[in-house]
Amino acid sequence: KSSHASGHCILVRDLSSLDYEQMTEQARAWLTVDWGEKTSEPAYLDLPRRLMIERLIGKPDGTWAIEHRVFVFHGKAKLIASMIVTNEGVFSLFHTPDWQRLYWKGTNAPYECGLPKPERLPEIIAIAEALAGTDDHLRVDFYDDAARIYIGEITVYSWSGLLKLSPRTADAQLGAFWTLDQAFQKALAKVAFGEW
Repeated sequence: KSSHASGHCILVRDLSSLDYEQMTEQARAWLTVDWGEKTSEPAYLDLPRRLMIERLIGKPDGTWAIEHRVFVFHGKAKLIASMIVTNEGVFSLFHTPDWQRLYWKGTNAPYECGLPKPERLPEIIAIAEALAGTDDHLRVDFYDDAARIYIGEITVYSWSGLLKLSPRTADAQLGAFWTLDQAFQKALAKVAFGEW
């Protein structure tokens, strides 16, 4: 996978079936992508472009680990988007921090089987809130393989800010958690001091 963008990955389960030529061509193409310019995400600008290999995190039964994306606003978890991968595809579910299901839909179809409350949910929320600190918004992602939890990513750019949730009221509900004190002054200071 690449270290400087999103969605750049090749899943390898069997080395004998790997097409090295195709993989090399794909990886070289990734290294030409300036993700910050492509998506207007300033934190990716001038980021060194690298390739890396990670071990696939899976459950003991061979199924995929579930990804829980915790949306933290002003130090408090407000939303959890869970990504479930099966042989049929990638599905998602949205919950409140007390695990009440929200019937929202993003890019992926909802996982109709439902998802039991994770055993380590209090730990996941506590870690997410500690990592987010007093920032006005961060999303902290975790992989839960039923034995351990792993931190996958910390981002300010959920879906590059472009995902349209349904129902339409979901966007307003999510946006209501995010209040920006002196937004213009903070942005101006970032530009003035070369931090943007």
